[in-house]
Amino acid sequence: MESEHASFIERKWLRLVVDHNPCYMLSGLFMLAGCYMISSVTHEHPDPLAELIALLGVFNLYEFLVIALACWVLRLGLVRDAGTLLIMEVLLIADVTMLLNEAWTSRIPLGAAVNGAGLTLAIIKMRIIARYSGLRLPRHAWVLGTINLTALLGVPGLLAWLKSHDLLTAGWLYGAWWLTASLIAITVTAARGIGATRSDERHRRVAGVLYVCLLALPVASLIGHLMAAHYAYDLRYHLAHLGPLMWTLGAIWIARSPRCAPRPRQVILNGACALAIAFSWHVPETLTTMAGDPGFWPISSLRVTLLMTTALFVYGAWTSGTAIPAGTAILVFGLAVCGHTPDSIRRSLATTWDRCLTLGRWFLPDTIAGWGVSCIVTAFCLLGAGAMISRISATRSRERETSEPDVGSGS
Repeated sequence: MESEHASFIERKWLRLVVDHNPCYMLSGLFMLAGCYMISSVTHEHPDPLAELIALLGVFNLYEFLVIALACWVLRLGLVRDAGTLLIMEVLLIADVTMLLNEAWTSRIPLGAAVNGAGLTLAIIKMRIIARYSGLRLPRHAWVLGTINLTALLGVPGLLAWLKSHDLLTAGWLYGAWWLTASLIAITVTAARGIGATRSDERHRRVAGVLYVCLLALPVASLIGHLMAAHYAYDLRYHLAHLGPLMWTLGAIWIARSPRCAPRPRQVILNGACALAIAFSWHVPETLTTMAGDPGFWPISSLRVTLLMTTALFVYGAWTSGTAIPAGTAILVFGLAVCGHTPDSIRRSLATTWDRCLTLGRWFLPDTIAGWGVSCIVTAFCLLGAGAMISRISATRSRERETSEPDVGSGS
């Protein structure tokens, strides 16, 4: 009896392993763990760059084996296993091990050569994946994927170059966050035109997942690289760095839902932009850059967020044809003009209000007779405005009467 129970458990586990085949995923996890552990101690080696290049060679060999195995498994008709391998390969292409990022920290010219070779190999791998997975990508998707990979490998290089020349500040890293946010918005809004060369539904499903991974994972990995840059370069992370990501939510929603009802569309857009401004409301001193010429505006994280939000509302007004986004854009742009910090905005608003009161006192009459003259002039103006409105109304009525068909003559 016990032997039958044991054999049943063995058959159950064997069926579970055969049906789901966790070996591929476990292989990828062990590969990532090994790369993280070896790269963490490369600086203790006498020649860390040589060890890093050797590790990159082993890593790329593993990647090509994963691609070859995925193509072989796909020919066997095992779509689930092939999809697991291909998605795992896309994750490896996105430099989740940060090995290519480590190459920038040694020497900038050599890091540029290594990352250039890595970008070329990544594009070749993407081509192989798209061809053998039945994924037909439009041209703009290839361009977008290449741009995302270039940003993934190039932004850490730019930060390393700035650090080597003592030019790296918190403002540069904040600009990298806005670049990442823009790439996310462009990637999501332009992610259309997918096609699969195979008619099988399972192949189309795998192709759809790969399409999303090829475009989204490099940008997601770039977010991880930026988070690591805060730690590596000892630059403090502020809530203001979440502002670009909140702005991205509004940009994605307004671009991907043009046919949505105006009210929920406006509510979600306002909520995302309000969160972006709220996260950026506290302006750290490190994210405020005073321009050299006093005639220029001081640039801060709050002012940049307000200007980007203004552009988003202008785009929303242009696509929806409603007046609410346009009015909100004017209001937000006015706040950006008033100042670059909450205190400067409050001071500018108070000064503007005082000037408006002073101007109003200059125009308003001081005596009862003056008020009487103003009322008489206003009466004549309103009489003329009423006449103009009546003329417009009469013209529209005649146009409607001439455009309606004569029912009596038709009978």
